[in-house]
Amino acid sequence: MGKNMKQWMAVIMVAVLLIPLFRIPVWAEDTYENRVHVIVENTTFGTAAGAPWEGRRVETWVTIDETSTGLTVLEEAVGGAGNLDVQDGYYGKYINGIFGIAAGDGGSVGDYGYNPAGWLYAINNTMASIGIDQCSVAAGTLSGGDELSLLYSLDGGPDIGYDWSDTSQKALKSLAISTGVLSPAFSSGITDYTLTIPAEADSILVTAEAENMSETVTMWVEEREYKRAMNIPVSTGTRLQIRCSNGTEETVYSLYVKKAEALDTAGMYQDVLRVISNGLTEESCVYGNEWAIMTAARAGALKQEQADAYYRSLEEAVQELGSGTLDSRYATTNARVILALSAMGKIPSDVGGYNLLQPLADMDYIAGQGANAAMYALLALDSNQYEIPAAPAGTTQTTREGLIQMILNAECTGGGWTWSGDTAEPDLTANALQALTPYYNTNPSVKEAVDRGLQALSAIQNPDGSFSNWGIENACSTAQVLTALTGLGIDPASDNRFIKNGYTVIQALDDFYVKGSGFRYDFSSDDIDLPFSTIQAGYALAAYHRFTKGQNQLYDMTDAFLAQPGTTEEASVSTTAAGKDRSPATGDSAAVVIWLGLAMAAMAGSVVVLRRNRR
Repeated sequence: MGKNMKQWMAVIMVAVLLIPLFRIPVWAEDTYENRVHVIVENTTFGTAAGAPWEGRRVETWVTIDETSTGLTVLEEAVGGAGNLDVQDGYYGKYINGIFGIAAGDGGSVGDYGYNPAGWLYAINNTMASIGIDQCSVAAGTLSGGDELSLLYSLDGGPDIGYDWSDTSQKALKSLAISTGVLSPAFSSGITDYTLTIPAEADSILVTAEAENMSETVTMWVEEREYKRAMNIPVSTGTRLQIRCSNGTEETVYSLYVKKAEALDTAGMYQDVLRVISNGLTEESCVYGNEWAIMTAARAGALKQEQADAYYRSLEEAVQELGSGTLDSRYATTNARVILALSAMGKIPSDVGGYNLLQPLADMDYIAGQGANAAMYALLALDSNQYEIPAAPAGTTQTTREGLIQMILNAECTGGGWTWSGDTAEPDLTANALQALTPYYNTNPSVKEAVDRGLQALSAIQNPDGSFSNWGIENACSTAQVLTALTGLGIDPASDNRFIKNGYTVIQALDDFYVKGSGFRYDFSSDDIDLPFSTIQAGYALAAYHRFTKGQNQLYDMTDAFLAQPGTTEEASVSTTAAGKDRSPATGDSAAVVIWLGLAMAAMAGSVVVLRRNRR
C-alpha cells in the first residue's frame, strides 16, 4: 500500500471514529414519515370478570408503505394474523377478537336486544367509520405519524368515551404534556395556556383527549399539522393550537410556549426604566401620565426637567379646570395625581392655587366609586402622611378609619377582593393589600383580612408562578401581586406560598418581558404594552428593588421629601397616620392616552385599567 493510500485510510478511520461524537439532527417529520403507532387495549373487561388479559397489551410502531392498511398494520403489531379474529361486515372487515377476547365477551344483552360488547378502532383517538381494511395509505386514510388504537368496549363505546349518537360540539376532556408546566391547570372551559418547558427541551409530546371520541382532534403549529403520536418541535414563542371539531364547529385551544431561562432581575429592571424614561418626552411629561412619572421618580430615574414639565402641565390643567376636583365622578384621579406629586417630593395642597387633597375629604365622593377608590385614597393620603382636610358642609368627613372599614367591608367571603361576584381575583386583592399594609401590625381586623388575602392569592396563583384575571394570564396581575408582597415585607423569591413548581412571581413577570422593548400584556400577542404592562411591571420591579435594598416601600414616599429642601415644612403632615409601611395598587391609569400621543384631561383612571384587565 502506497504512502498516500495509507494517509487516506488514516483520515477515513479518524472520520469513522469521530462520527458518533457528533449529534445528527433528525426532524420530527422524518422520524414518523413511514411509521404508525399501534395500541391494543382492554380497560373495560377485567380478569376478575373472566377476561384472559386486561390493560394495554400492545404498544408499538409499525413501518408502512403504499400497500399498507389498518388490518396489515394490526396483524404485524400483534405478531401475526393468528392472534386476530377478522370478520366481514357491512362497512368492510372488522376485528371480532384479539388475543382471546372476542365480541360479546363480558357484555350483556341491552335495551336493543343484542350484546354490544366488542372491539372498536380509532385513528388519532377519533373513532373510525370505515372497515379497518379500508383504512389505507392508498386511500389517504392512513399515513405516517398516525395512531391506530384497538379498544375493547362492553357497551358499544360510552365506557371508553365514544357516543355515536351525540353530535353536539364538545371540548377536550384532558390534556397531558410530556414535559413542562401548563398554566393555568387544564380545564375544558379554558382555551388559552402557557407552557413553560425546561431550557434544554426542544420538543414535546401532547396527548389531547376529546370528551367524545366522535370528535376530531388535530394539532397545529402555524400551518403544519402534527399527529397524535408525534413529538412536536418547540421553542420560546411557539404557538401550538389544538382543534377539537365535530365537523361543523370547533373549539380551539392555544398553548404559548416559553423556555425557563436564567433570571436577570437587575438587568430587566434597568432596561424597563430606560424604556419608561425614554418615553417621557416633552409631549408625554404632562398631566394624565402619572404612573410613568411616579415609576421613574420612585426609581430615581426622573430627570428634573421631566418633573418640571409635568408639574407645569398639571398647574395649567388645574387652573383651566378651575377646581381641585380633577374629575367629578372618579376620586381615583385626584389620588393618582397626589401619588405622582409625592413621588416627586411635591406637596399636593397648593397646585396652581388649588388643594388636590380637598376632594378626598368628602367620603361620599370616594364611596361613589366604590372600594377601589377607598384603596387609592388611602394610598394617596398615606404616601406622605397627609392630614385630611375638613369636609365641605353637608358631606361625610373622610377618615382613615372609614376608608379602612370600606375596604374591609368589600372583602370576599373566603378572603380577598374582587370587582364583581364573591371570588377573589388578583388585581383588586393586591390593591387592597397595598392600601392596608401600613395598618397590618396595629389593627387586628386588618391583619386578619390581609392574611386571608394572602391565602387567596396563593390559592389562585398559576402553576408557572403568574396570575390571571378574567381568564387571561397577564403581566399586570402578576406585577400587582409582586408589588403587594414586597410592600408587606414578603420575599417573593423565597416564600413558599408564592412559589409554584419552582417558579416565582418574579420569574413569571420576566416571561412577559421583551428585552429592550418592555412588557406585553399576555402571550396571545407579541405587541409591547407600554401604558399598562410596562408601567405596572416597572413600578413592581421598583418595589422589589426597594425591598431588596431595605429602602422605603414604594408608596412610603416620605423619603422623597427628605431630598427636597424646604418642602417638608410646607407639607401638612398628619399626626394620626399609622406607620410607614407602604405598598402599591393598580386599577387606575390614564397613561394610555398619553402614550398614544393624545392630550389628557381629567380621566377616570380606575375604569380604564379595569376595562383593560377585563380584556
